[in-house]
Amino acid sequence: MVKSLIYCVTIIYNNLKSFNMKDDNLKERLLVFIKSMGMRVSSFEKSVALSTGYIANFKGNMGTQKLNNILKTYPQLNREWLLMGKGSMIKEEPKPSHIIMGDMINETAGNVYYKKSGSEDCANETLKLERNSQYTALIDKIGELKRDKENLQSVIKNLQKTNEFLLKELEKKNEC
Repeated sequence: MVKSLIYCVTIIYNNLKSFNMKDDNLKERLLVFIKSMGMRVSSFEKSVALSTGYIANFKGNMGTQKLNNILKTYPQLNREWLLMGKGSMIKEEPKPSHIIMGDMINETAGNVYYKKSGSEDCANETLKLERNSQYTALIDKIGELKRDKENLQSVIKNLQKTNEFLLKELEKKNEC
């Protein structure tokens, strides 16, 4: 009963905290975070269920659901930094601070990590999500490198053709 009450209060608290999220610098902070992850904006938008171009057209007001999607997908992102520019961009690793009836609750920067007995450790879940975002960033980078390789191969072919043409022209001039 106590655990359920604490969990509900936490959800309400987090929703009330993020209710008024209008901030002109929120877009810039999002872009800084995306760049630090080595991602493209479109990949980030896709990973948090935002429509393509959402961030480019962002006017400084974000709904609670969108914010929660971002923070769930990227739990290392500090809510306070994202919303207000306070603190560091990346949260420190959560450390248990309370034990209630065998369940662990830890409040860090307004987020509560809640672990039911027998469920996976929150730190493992956070690590999995970080690895998923890193994996997505690597996939994006591989795609970029493949496109660069194709472009360079095309340039090489064009240079080879130009070289062959110039060699033929040079041979013609030498014959004369």
